[in-house]
Amino acid sequence: MLPEGWAEEKLGTIATVERGRFSVRPRNDPRYFDGAYPFVQTGDVTQSGIYLRTFSQTLNDAGLAVSKLFPANSILMTIAANIGEVTITTFPVACPDSLVGIIPHSHKANVVWLVNYFEMEKEVLDRNAPAHPWKAIHGL
Repeated sequence: MLPEGWAEEKLGTIATVERGRFSVRPRNDPRYFDGAYPFVQTGDVTQSGIYLRTFSQTLNDAGLAVSKLFPANSILMTIAANIGEVTITTFPVACPDSLVGIIPHSHKANVVWLVNYFEMEKEVLDRNAPAHPWKAIHGL
């Protein structure tokens, strides 16, 4: 039963959902790192708690050009290694394809509520993710 005035919605109607990107191979090519842009990976998300406040790497302009930048107040979700771990960004971050960025539409969804919902649904995501983690998120 939903509270009065609430409606059940698909995630894509209350938020923008995009997969991260980092197309460089090998992934550790130094020409793309040590710049001004925080580059967040799955380990940063799993160690962060509800809010992302630290990161372990940065990208330069060349690295940002091959990555995906998400704004502050986005939800990052891991879709590789530890499936379904989430955090809220407190600053803009670049992310690889092992993360999904979820940008709530502020007039339709509360970012903290969504993070708590994802935490509750983590087992469902994990159960559905081995074959298609990206599709599991879109099913919410």
